[in-house]
Amino acid sequence: MRDTSFELVDEQGNVKATLTVGPDGDGLLALRDAAGAVRVLVRPGSIDLIDKEGNQRVEVMESGPGGLAVWDENGRHRILVGHGPAPDRDASVELWDSDGHYRVGLGVWPDGSTGVELLDDRGNVRGRLGERPDRTVCVEEWDREGQLRARFGDRPDGSFTVDFWDRDGTYRHGLGSKPD
Repeated sequence: MRDTSFELVDEQGNVKATLTVGPDGDGLLALRDAAGAVRVLVRPGSIDLIDKEGNQRVEVMESGPGGLAVWDENGRHRILVGHGPAPDRDASVELWDSDGHYRVGLGVWPDGSTGVELLDDRGNVRGRLGERPDRTVCVEEWDREGQLRARFGDRPDGSFTVDFWDRDGTYRHGLGSKPD
């Protein structure tokens, strides 16, 4: 049997699944719930879970980045667990608040560095903890206006410093140990 679309129906004739060719020419499988609403879409490279209201809530992606994306009941992006695409990123977990603002990121990058960043609801970085490509580690703090104000960490020469900046970005003071 060959055709461009198939429907699976129950004993009452209600469509439970559709296998068809999508608008892009790829195969598309749609699974329906008892009420007849499409709740799962399977395409090459992705699986989408859809709530009773027809809103996409979860997507499992094969590429660009590969991973898992989650939306809330209002359609706001809330979580991304992803890998790639290279060369910009390796693996990360990214979180958005209920208003749709990106707020927290945790990741590793292709250069071997790692980090956690915290952002305010305006998108300004407020804090960061990470290991840099040169294998130094630091904690950084920014003010509400997005200005770097403090840094605490080691340096490539083996020294350890605590540095402070004024609101206008002027380096103000630092304390540190001697290099190795």
